[in-house]
Amino acid sequence: MLGGGGAAHFAKGAYGKAEPDLRAALVLNHPDEPIDLLALVTLRNTLQRTKQAEEAVELLRAHATDEAGVRPNRDPQAVVYYSEALQYVGRVEEAKDVLDQAARLWPEQASIHSALAWLESAMGRHDAALRAAQTAVDQAPRSADRLYVLGSIQRTAKESLKAVETLTRAVRLEPEAAWIWAELSIALAYVGAWDLAVEAGVEATAPGRQVTAYCEEMLAWAYRYRDEPDLPAALAAYERALELDANSAGAHSGKGDTLYALGRIEQAHACYERVLELLTSNDLDRLSTKAWCLYRLGRFPEALDFYQQYLAVKPDQPGFVLFDLGLLAWAEGDDEAARLAYGNALAQTEEVEARERRRGLLDVAIRDLECDRRGNLDTREQLLSKLRGERRHLPKYEGTTAAPDPSTPE
Repeated sequence: MLGGGGAAHFAKGAYGKAEPDLRAALVLNHPDEPIDLLALVTLRNTLQRTKQAEEAVELLRAHATDEAGVRPNRDPQAVVYYSEALQYVGRVEEAKDVLDQAARLWPEQASIHSALAWLESAMGRHDAALRAAQTAVDQAPRSADRLYVLGSIQRTAKESLKAVETLTRAVRLEPEAAWIWAELSIALAYVGAWDLAVEAGVEATAPGRQVTAYCEEMLAWAYRYRDEPDLPAALAAYERALELDANSAGAHSGKGDTLYALGRIEQAHACYERVLELLTSNDLDRLSTKAWCLYRLGRFPEALDFYQQYLAVKPDQPGFVLFDLGLLAWAEGDDEAARLAYGNALAQTEEVEARERRRGLLDVAIRDLECDRRGNLDTREQLLSKLRGERRHLPKYEGTTAAPDPSTPE
């Protein structure tokens, strides 16, 4: 009960109350007593939220390893949690070593292969990530969680249509899983199917489901970029996300973007400043988020520096960043650099992105340029005309988010 009470305190953001309950739940009365995994992962998350991430590593290390390495008599999930704690503080190679040991100890454990898939993906090794994720699915083909991991990694590995297909299979198996609907929403957004992304986002945030801030954020993003944007609905979704997680950098950034689009610039700036306060230096995936917030704040040289750092770390995943560089140059008043940057973005995405994914990128690039008025407006119209012309020739995804009864044979 203590673990459950601590988890409830954590969910409300009462981290000071959560920590002692969770620590008490982890005290074992007998060495063979199973560990409370809910208490363990929630205490880890609590420590991370209260800037005690290194202590979280030590906590998990004691439950997952001994002097010889990974403990074979421990729950494999505790080892997964330990590897995630190492990743959080930037000790990625150590995390990889821990998971490699675990895979040798428990080769049939699907959760280990899924964790390896996440880590390989974070390290930019997409082929290895896809293999590990597929291994997990092969071991548990009726597991919605394993399909969720595979679909998520397919999305980051630029296999966007496969991601939509895999995640659709996952929600058919587990139609109440809010987190899978949220991932399907973003996968649909990636191929420019914004209305379908809204439908999936609505499913992710349906009453009675285990809705997280991320679920609301994905719904809000779809509302913002659909053909007929619904900015009030997007703003309401971001507000709900912040009620669920007041420290969500994604929700603060998205709320700022929505306010910016509504012309409420000072309020938007406050959101961007909050994002910069929240982001840690270890989170390489957030370099582009920092850059974006700095761009919106008018701190152009700093924004460019973070964009360049991102491209150095993830040269194979330029995505939106290539278009953001054009937007940055245009807002700064360098029209020629903006034309070159947008031209480069169009050329590179044509070379490395699937046509469906390229359409999603162009949808976002067009809307972002439409929302800004800081540069030369004649140049902006020329750039928009070029982007819209490119988009006109790209296919639009047609499909459905309907989730049939999981008992129906495929």
